[in-house]
Amino acid sequence: MTQAVKVLGDRWSLLIVRDMMFGKIHSFKELLETAEGIATNTLSNRLQKMLDYGLLTVERNPADRRKLTYSLTRKGLDLAPVLKEMARWTAKHFQNRNGKSRDWSYRRP
Repeated sequence: MTQAVKVLGDRWSLLIVRDMMFGKIHSFKELLETAEGIATNTLSNRLQKMLDYGLLTVERNPADRRKLTYSLTRKGLDLAPVLKEMARWTAKHFQNRNGKSRDWSYRRP
């Protein structure tokens, strides 16, 4: 459990995984444009950390070699059940002012 918190326990890492997995986001620019508004330096740091831990791979975009494309590895994709359970838990225990469950899912701004 300590290792999981070390790798994923910051504010942004699971949101990045969520956006890549369910929002089909794969570029730095797309990740910057998500609703949560991550800072560029924080995003750079989190992506590098996730690359170091083997959750992501990165490749140059063949159409534009200046752009990088990030993808989840098998290790990153294995987080799907964790994210789904966290979403279920959130819906069960947290409600908005209208008494409805908050929507945790990805939405483009």
